Amino acid sequence: SLDGYFTTLGIPSSSGRLQTCQLNHSRGPSFAVWGASCDCPCRLRHCSINRHGCKYISKLLQGDCSLTSLDVGFNPITTGLYFLCEALKKPNCKLKCLGLWGCSITPFSCQDLASALLSNQSLETLDLGQNILGQSGVTALLEALKQKHGPLKTLRLKADESTKIQRMAEAVREGNPQLTVEWNHAGTRRSLCCDFLS
Repeated sequence: SLDGYFTTLGIPSSSGRLQTCQLNHSRGPSFAVWGASCDCPCRLRHCSINRHGCKYISKLLQGDCSLTSLDVGFNPITTGLYFLCEALKKPNCKLKCLGLWGCSITPFSCQDLASALLSNQSLETLDLGQNILGQSGVTALLEALKQKHGPLKTLRLKADESTKIQRMAEAVREGNPQLTVEWNHAGTRRSLCCDFLS
């Protein structure tokens, strides 16, 4: 898993920055750490990242890191989302695209994410496809987006698309025309972040 790796890596040195990485189905990943600033993407799918691993990723994002695109799809993140949200709240977090496709995120964790969206200053694309967020989780996210018109431009959710949810989504779109809310249907197999990280 990534846990031991992040413990070994720690936070990059004053001159080092995470540049780029694509490690699908990896058990022992090693990032490319470069001295020059870069906004290249990082894909960490199927890497067995759990709550503990998210803690180290969060520390990295809160440090001197120029990473703008991160895809951690298909990892058992669950409550580890809390740590990623802590990073999103920090003004020095530069993430513009975050892929959380199929990460076992729960309705409870959506409260943390909603709080992060209220303060985040950079995130433009958030993919939560293939997560069972429930009506309460989706409601929490949409309520946050109604309160603040931040930089977010694209949000993908898996929801039942009930009348209540549809009304809330429409209200969000009316108040924030730049935001597109996409519904992840059962037949959808492609993460939004694939378009950014391919």
